[in-house]
Amino acid sequence: MTLDKVKLHKRVKIVRLGMCDQKVKRRLQELGFIRNQIIEKIFVALFNDPIVIKIRNYSVAISVNILKDIEVCE
Repeated sequence: MTLDKVKLHKRVKIVRLGMCDQKVKRRLQELGFIRNQIIEKIFVALFNDPIVIKIRNYSVAISVNILKDIEVCE
């Protein structure tokens, strides 16, 4: 399952970052998006973009296009 399809307030574990753009992938890793990290989808904007993800002790707003490339499991 990809992160954009996760239900609101659901906690999931990151399995893989499948980005083709290495700059975006590296930036997400710097923010803490690494394998086995627990994250939670906490807010969806008006037209479903961006989506706010809680990771560690902070929240990050990320575009749906990027979230489609992040594989997660429950």
